[in-house]
Amino acid sequence: MIDRRRFTQLLAGSIASVGLLRNSSAEKRVRSRSEKPNVVLITVDDLSAMTNDIFGHHGLGYMPNLKAFADVATTYLNGHVLISECFPSRTSILTGRVPHRHGQMTFGGSLKPRVTTLPEILARHGYYVGLMGKLSHTIPSRHDAIDHIVDRNMFMSARSPERFAHHVEAIITAAHAQQRPFCILANIEDPHRPWAGSPEERTWSSWLHSRARAAVRGLGLEAAYPDIAYSGHPDAKIAVDPDTVFIPPYLHDLPEVRAELASYYTSCMRADRSFQAILDQLRTSGDADNTLIIFLTDNGLAMPLGKGNVYRHSTLASLMIAYPGHPELAGKASTEYVRAVDLLPTVLDLLDIAAPEGLDGTSLLRQAPADLPRDRAFTYRHQYPMRAVHDGAFSYIYNHWALGDEGFQRYLTNNPTGRAIEAGAGADPDLERLWSKIHRRQPEELYHAADRYSLNEISAQEPTTVQRYRHMMLTEMRRTQDPLTSEYATYAETAPSSGAQAPPQAESAAM
Repeated sequence: MIDRRRFTQLLAGSIASVGLLRNSSAEKRVRSRSEKPNVVLITVDDLSAMTNDIFGHHGLGYMPNLKAFADVATTYLNGHVLISECFPSRTSILTGRVPHRHGQMTFGGSLKPRVTTLPEILARHGYYVGLMGKLSHTIPSRHDAIDHIVDRNMFMSARSPERFAHHVEAIITAAHAQQRPFCILANIEDPHRPWAGSPEERTWSSWLHSRARAAVRGLGLEAAYPDIAYSGHPDAKIAVDPDTVFIPPYLHDLPEVRAELASYYTSCMRADRSFQAILDQLRTSGDADNTLIIFLTDNGLAMPLGKGNVYRHSTLASLMIAYPGHPELAGKASTEYVRAVDLLPTVLDLLDIAAPEGLDGTSLLRQAPADLPRDRAFTYRHQYPMRAVHDGAFSYIYNHWALGDEGFQRYLTNNPTGRAIEAGAGADPDLERLWSKIHRRQPEELYHAADRYSLNEISAQEPTTVQRYRHMMLTEMRRTQDPLTSEYATYAETAPSSGAQAPPQAESAAM
């Protein structure tokens, strides 16, 4: 019997199972299928929606398969994740609840015992549930509901299109053999740092490969885990010319920024191929037309002012859903403001399964109820407390952390881009303003919705609008029992709404 706990510890939080690592290509393919719709939830990690041409309108062309998917899916142009931080974001997706109501508000949080999850619900209804990658970030306390687990170390850190195809085939084959519908949680780790072809990726890949092989060898499990050969990262060469990259306007045109973005876009291209590999397996198995396929990212771009923030571009989710049995929804583009908490009730509605009580989302297959309109999206950050509301007119942001003396966290500046911005800040006024915005902000920010990259802060010019959005924010906080409610209420009642509280150095950086 395998000591799974010890193996988990040795692989730094990963889980694996011998039964999951069979060579499915050597098995006889079983074609029996359930009549119930299958569910495939595909996430990518740290993708800026602006990289997806359906959302970004920049014509980058790095993700052609995702662009083609729009022809058969509904694209939610204003779909947002709840929080631009991996663990709590994924938990909101799978529970249908905002972070402070499911409990996993940060990496160190715990899922509340009475909160149920999508895999648990579907398992109770006979679904064969597979989980691929991001094991430590995907409801780790509820893995007993999952039949088929594939650790990232078994398919090149969840970045290999070929290994995605291999393991998706294995999950489908196992479900067919048992004549059960399947649910696959396919977590593509691209374009998470380290990015494809970068020196950081080469170093990290070598370390991961050595660590994983040593763990398996130490347990005497080489024969049981042949796929450990696929630990580390795929070999990659940067496929994008740094001189031609699109630079998000909230950053700055520096050689280090261009070099990193070239690597990031290369990772996006690889993620696009992994996405297509999953779709190809659904077509090969004959399940594509009877499968609900959901695609989104869990976070924004892992650059300063991207991931870990609540700006509009930080939480825009690249959300696309292909609904089986609903041809009228294929190729549709929705402008409703939807959130990742709407996914669980949507899945259950399509499958005709009763939804748990107390959800914060509603089914996208039905008209929004009056008390949860789809004309705005509230987003969160708990570690450095921030709240935001985005709608068709404005983005309003409350930076509770900015009321104290502590600057914003530095983990997303500990990279070539962040170090280059910091190094140049003393001599270049634009870089100085950018560096200041990264680490020191005013408590409130307001941007026009058309200002997609949050460049021009306008709270000083819109005091009446600030008051209106304060009321909107406080109402939502009270509705969801936000732990920040009392402190925000005090702030909203006492702080000026003219923008006078804003330090001059916190203005947005110019391009």
